[in-house]
Amino acid sequence: MGVDYSIGFGCVPKERMTTDGIIRRLKAGERAASILEFYRQNNDQRAIDHMGGEVTLRTANGETETRTVLVKDLLAEHAELDVLAPYCEDCPANRFAKPFGCIGRISYPISAQVELWMLYQLPSPEEPLPYLLLSKAEEMGLTGATARQYRDQEGVIFQNPDTMGREYPEMKITADQLFELLFMLGSIQPKRAVMILMYLNAIRRDMEASELMALTPTPSDAAEKYPFQISISPDDDYSTRDFKQFLYTLHLAWLLGREVILDV
Repeated sequence: MGVDYSIGFGCVPKERMTTDGIIRRLKAGERAASILEFYRQNNDQRAIDHMGGEVTLRTANGETETRTVLVKDLLAEHAELDVLAPYCEDCPANRFAKPFGCIGRISYPISAQVELWMLYQLPSPEEPLPYLLLSKAEEMGLTGATARQYRDQEGVIFQNPDTMGREYPEMKITADQLFELLFMLGSIQPKRAVMILMYLNAIRRDMEASELMALTPTPSDAAEKYPFQISISPDDDYSTRDFKQFLYTLHLAWLLGREVILDV
């Protein structure tokens, strides 16, 4: 379970299978690999035809249910993507030069480590423009109350049941407010993507208001003037890696002038 996202870039695979259909088949491959790894780690060498396991799936009404699945069926479902994979080779929305690289996921539960990391990325009072914009969070409706309710089920969406925040002289910004900005306002259009990238220090933020306003629509020299400036560290946990890859996706989508579609 997690946040599925994709760059809103039209292509043949999406026309033929839809984004949801591609995601479902990608998940089938991941589940097959996970079940296979479990068997092998327990020295069970039975044939794939006889392997199965339980997986938790989200139903159409948003609830979850547990089903028993066979590895061979999951692999057959995933194999349906093979014929479409070549279309991804030269796609500008392909983030990591792999089939269906415009699609990604942030896995649950979200770790406390990445929450702290995001809070540390926020601008300081010495950065006037981004700090001023950040101070308007509650005026924009980002109170954190909506995200806060997801902490009640400890360990499901968030590892940490407590809300962390960063104290400033005039305000406090919480991780819950950031999650609302990221995931609870619908698909991320380029204008919102720029704000997120700036808040989280994914692009340089030493700019005047006129320069910031000129970032949408995306200028032709954006890749050179505003490169992505976050890298994955060996010390990152799974959530921090997921979020950094998500921010990289936002950056690429902004360069392409496309939205990032979310399924939370």
